[in-house]
Amino acid sequence: MLRFGDFGINEKNRESKVHSKLFHIGPLEVHSYGLMLSISFLVGSYFSMCRIKKHGIDNNKVIDLSIVIVISAILGAGLIYYNQKKSKSSVPKEKKQPIQ
Repeated sequence: MLRFGDFGINEKNRESKVHSKLFHIGPLEVHSYGLMLSISFLVGSYFSMCRIKKHGIDNNKVIDLSIVIVISAILGAGLIYYNQKKSKSSVPKEKKQPIQ
């Protein structure tokens, strides 16, 4: 059997547990899904820059577009989070029951 260490796998039940918090840098917590999303974005940007060279377009356009995408994604996620949190707090208690 191939084994890579514990990684949250329970041998008795064969259940896997996700460790979402990888490490701390001061007050900043680095989560596994955030790290993987960042890595995938950087790899995608790198491949875009490599492919755009073949067409003779400036690499700075890809970098500029990547910065706009990151800022838009962070602002959009924040707005959705705020909207969902606000809508949950404004629903009266009698309407919070599930539909049957």
